[in-house]
Amino acid sequence: MPDAYIHGRDPEETRRLEEQARFVGGLLLDRVVVPRDADRVLDLGCGVGAMTRLLLERGAVHPVGVDRALVQAREAKRLTAKGAATFAVADGTHLPFADGAFDLVYTSWFFEHVPDPTAILREAYRVLASGGTVWAGEVENSTFLVHPRSEALERTWAAFCAQQLALAGDPFIGRKMVGLLLDAGFERVDAWPVTFHVHGGRPDEMRAVVHEFVEILKSGRDAVTGAKRVDAATYDRAIADLAALPATRGATFTYTFIRAHAMKERRGTR
Repeated sequence: MPDAYIHGRDPEETRRLEEQARFVGGLLLDRVVVPRDADRVLDLGCGVGAMTRLLLERGAVHPVGVDRALVQAREAKRLTAKGAATFAVADGTHLPFADGAFDLVYTSWFFEHVPDPTAILREAYRVLASGGTVWAGEVENSTFLVHPRSEALERTWAAFCAQQLALAGDPFIGRKMVGLLLDAGFERVDAWPVTFHVHGGRPDEMRAVVHEFVEILKSGRDAVTGAKRVDAATYDRAIADLAALPATRGATFTYTFIRAHAMKERRGTR
């Protein structure tokens, strides 16, 4: 099966994911209640385990991480303290766990990369115990806005999204999370936006946010230009224009992602 992960899986991607987790992990884990019993937390689509390690810092006891890519599961194991967590290779539509095995299923930046999110969410529902919760953080790439405008950046961002769609992913999945969770059987579904709107009046924040999105674009360059969705010169101009924003008078950058939360209710409580 072709690799549908637009960012690649080389050591630079490991570095990017580690950096991204440090940058946005606090927002993604805000209000997440971490079970204190062993083996009751599942990090679904764990990648190199960057968020798994943050879950450990939040008190998770021997969490389990799952990813479909062997190379990333191996990296997750290498980067995590020996014996602190378990990492497995599995397809999210057929998880190798018993019904009700977990009290928390956590996931972030995962459903944008999969062709059948409903099937995976149904598996998440199955492996959750009654009263368990799922937390997700997902992209909504329609919200990407910069001022001043850059034609190269607009073309490149559109090409980036088109390539993700061609890989059977969904760069606009954030708006769909409520319906997907309901279709999978979850109750008490909620979702809300988290917006970065940065400008020169908060220079440190602007540099940090823009840097993260520069890194996202860099990570997708080979996939997008290799598919000839935009030429390399335009792609590189887009990266340069984005990187220049913090030093541009009056510039702003805006992006919104979606957090979602739902429960598998205890029987007899509805």
